[in-house]
Amino acid sequence: MNEKGSISTEILVVLVVILLIIGITAKFSEITLDKLATSAENENIELLLSQSADNLINNLGTPNWEKYLLGTPGLAISNENEAIIPNSISYDKFLILGKNYKKLVDKNIFDSKIKTSMEVIPKESSISSVKIGSPDDGKNVYSVNRMVKCDFYKKYVEPACRQTGLRFNRS
Repeated sequence: MNEKGSISTEILVVLVVILLIIGITAKFSEITLDKLATSAENENIELLLSQSADNLINNLGTPNWEKYLLGTPGLAISNENEAIIPNSISYDKFLILGKNYKKLVDKNIFDSKIKTSMEVIPKESSISSVKIGSPDDGKNVYSVNRMVKCDFYKKYVEPACRQTGLRFNRS
């Protein structure tokens, strides 16, 4: 009986060790799968935000969206030939977008699943930045930065140049 009891105890210890190894392996597999899912979700969100930012910057939007605050917004500027000037945004459109940002961006573009905000930060430090959209609450903040030209002082600069006949030559 002593030998049989010893074998039963050994089998029991081996089974406990095997169950412990299986449990630890299952836990590590679960942690790894959670990390992979979170990583894939973060990459998808970053890609969506990047594409949305590029689309807003390089798209004029639905005609008259800024007048009626309906449709797809776009911040792009077009030249005299109605061609879009790449990576240039209209400051006036940016301010109009801010008036109904939640509906036009968060609801229409992101289906209210993501809260976003945009900020124009002038290169000149003496000019204040302008931020529109939802304030960030500190959780899961993604930043998509783009260097763009902005017609910040267009209303003030162009008429003065036309009246005085100033010309700017490339050097």
